[in-house]
Amino acid sequence: MTVKRILFTLIYLLAPGGLVLIIAQLDSSSSLFWVAVGAVYLLTLCGVVYFFMRRPVHVVAFLSGLALSPVPVFVYERMLNSEYLPNFIAVLSMVYYAFPFLLVSAVILIVIYLRGR
Repeated sequence: MTVKRILFTLIYLLAPGGLVLIIAQLDSSSSLFWVAVGAVYLLTLCGVVYFFMRRPVHVVAFLSGLALSPVPVFVYERMLNSEYLPNFIAVLSMVYYAFPFLLVSAVILIVIYLRGR
């Protein structure tokens, strides 16, 4: 593997979790929170489009990065030791961020695979 491919693999594995962790640390009542949410979705969408155009990483790394994105939020919430809804943000990041992008990407990959046959 080349250094460029290793760098892209690390980015595709770590960036979604880092982006979701940034949102978890912001106050949800501020307008900056919604700007950050929009930026995270836009950056993720750009990463997905770039993946399907150039294929800089293996499919497993791409899907694993999206699937593991709620893990840093889960760890962050465990460090806070919250008694009221301890895993609320991690569940929200799974439902509203990880699963939709995973589902859409998997469907697109299946369609591309079936069209190639």
